[in-house]
Amino acid sequence: MYSTSLAMTSSASTLRSEVYTKGSALLGVSITAESAGIPEAPASARLFILYDASQNSDEVKQLLKDCQEIFPGNFSEIRIRTNPPRLANDLDDLIAAEVPSAEEVAASYVLAQPEAKLLARAVKSTGDVLSNALPGLLSKQEKIDVQAAREALLESGVLQSEMVVMCRKTGSLVNRIPDSDVLDKLTKLQVRCSCGESMDNEDIEEALRVSPLGYKLLDKSQWMNVVLVNELLLLGIPIAEIFIEQQFGGDEVDCLAIISGDLVLFELKDGEFNLGHAYSFNAKNGLLNPDVSVVITTNRVGNDAKEHFERTRKALESSRRGRVRTDNTTPILMEGMEELRADLEKLMNRLVARDARRLLQNILDTVAFRAMPVIMNMTGDQSADEE
Repeated sequence: MYSTSLAMTSSASTLRSEVYTKGSALLGVSITAESAGIPEAPASARLFILYDASQNSDEVKQLLKDCQEIFPGNFSEIRIRTNPPRLANDLDDLIAAEVPSAEEVAASYVLAQPEAKLLARAVKSTGDVLSNALPGLLSKQEKIDVQAAREALLESGVLQSEMVVMCRKTGSLVNRIPDSDVLDKLTKLQVRCSCGESMDNEDIEEALRVSPLGYKLLDKSQWMNVVLVNELLLLGIPIAEIFIEQQFGGDEVDCLAIISGDLVLFELKDGEFNLGHAYSFNAKNGLLNPDVSVVITTNRVGNDAKEHFERTRKALESSRRGRVRTDNTTPILMEGMEELRADLEKLMNRLVARDARRLLQNILDTVAFRAMPVIMNMTGDQSADEE
């Protein structure tokens, strides 16, 4: 992902530009006239910086600091694109997402693992369950490493563990205790089972249940929202520009985000995304008219849904004589959570590289090379040259 620092007025006329590199950063300085077409207008320096935010080294940080000191009035970090997103007015009424807690993030990434999520759902549907009964909760087709999933869920706080005392004679549950220390105290106090036996002579089992945190994250697959918000934050998207579970009329939108000035609509599906979901998503897409739409699913997007998206794109292209934006009508499909971070980085690179090209070309016309080879060299993204 590439971030851009820019201070340049659109009305200024570029007189001369210089481009430099510093580590992974690209630094551009231009001399501009404040009023285009007025020869006597005072000239001033303008500065922009492009750098790889995922490799934001101390060297780049020092460069940013030095530039802010040298150009105090002409340097500020703002978005590349100056045109507002399509829903600029409506976004003022939306409530930004909250930064998820460390506990929510850790637990959500565990639930992103198919085996852990499968076991957590099985425990949730059963209620309390003894650890030795966990394999029996799953069907023969659902073969997983139960012990590894159990440990991950307990460590993340999705599951809670306690000890239960089971009467050997009746098989009934006698008592619940938090740990072995409490059992020792009960034994010393000569607390007995209803059958008359000492507590330490009865069967001691581990019982599991879903924690309040686990219930919250499993409800409507809230863990997917947490993972997406956290990934967007890691990519440098401000929390103030991320909106989750917003209502538009009778439709609920999973997530909206502003990425490099573009409004991006995210649809989250925990399971297979089928034709019915595609119809619903197209309705939201038409209502909001985002710059880019994305479908994220933990499983796959069905062929019927893909065919529907393709038919929609062709129909719109035909009705508008090819002037439709295909990145708007055809969603980007991200299947499975394993590559989510890489998929989001590709999306970021695509949007920011396109904008960076436009920015660079404005001043590189005064030097001897084109913007796109520079951007492609920095991002490795060939698709940016197609827009």
